[in-house]
Amino acid sequence: MLATRDLVFGDMVTAYTPVFLAYLEVELSTLEREKWWRRAVEQLPEESKDTFLDLATIYGDERVRVQDIVKSNTFRVEVGGGVGHLAIWPETSRANHACAPK
Repeated sequence: MLATRDLVFGDMVTAYTPVFLAYLEVELSTLEREKWWRRAVEQLPEESKDTFLDLATIYGDERVRVQDIVKSNTFRVEVGGGVGHLAIWPETSRANHACAPK
């Protein structure tokens, strides 16, 4: 991303609400996690759901489409005193950026 001015730590760059927020867990199997995450995405307002489902994927495997979208677009955030969660902001995911800058 390019900025029109120098940024310092703590500067606000975007201000959006995440469309997806999930607890970072390892207990569920891949297919079980997909089932629950799909159920969550299906309950989003239509526009939010469409925006989420249009995000980039890595593998293109429809059996785990939601997890593929999450893997490609997620940010790890701490909620409730350091508990790890996965969050997706479609606006940030679509910003022209390098996922692994040099």
